[in-house]
Amino acid sequence: MIDESGAPLAGVRVDAWTWYPGNDTTTDERGRFRLTKFEREEAVEVLFEKEDYSPSYYVAQKAGTDDWTIVLTRGTWL
Repeated sequence: MIDESGAPLAGVRVDAWTWYPGNDTTTDERGRFRLTKFEREEAVEVLFEKEDYSPSYYVAQKAGTDDWTIVLTRGTWL
């Protein structure tokens, strides 16, 4: 998880299956996160949120992706 300049973003809320409580975590100081409870390659809905940044939403991200980079921006999207 990085910002527009490429700097790691700590404290980003990562919520899998937003309609089901308990599948969430936050990014660490290196912008990394880990979600457990999913089978490798399982398609998972994931939402990333941090105050002052636009949220980023993925409908069906494969679990177990090691090199996935998400960039949060301060832009507004409708």
